[in-house]
Amino acid sequence: MATHFRLREFLDSKDLSQSDAQRLTGLAYSTINEMCNNRTRRIDFDTIDVLCSALGCSVAELIEYVPDPRRNPSSPRKR
Repeated sequence: MATHFRLREFLDSKDLSQSDAQRLTGLAYSTINEMCNNRTRRIDFDTIDVLCSALGCSVAELIEYVPDPRRNPSSPRKR
């Protein structure tokens, strides 16, 4: 996986539960849970905006890039 959601770590650092995040953001609990457990495959920009606004954080605090060692870094991706 090239990206890693850090929502669980962020919530833990603020002593917030997934239920707290759901209440603060208005997002579905299943959305919060999937992000906390890194099962999310896609995320909408509106969802990121809601999370950052409600939780008072930046995108970088929620999502990090983790290089996939199985990918060959010297071969360019096709578009």
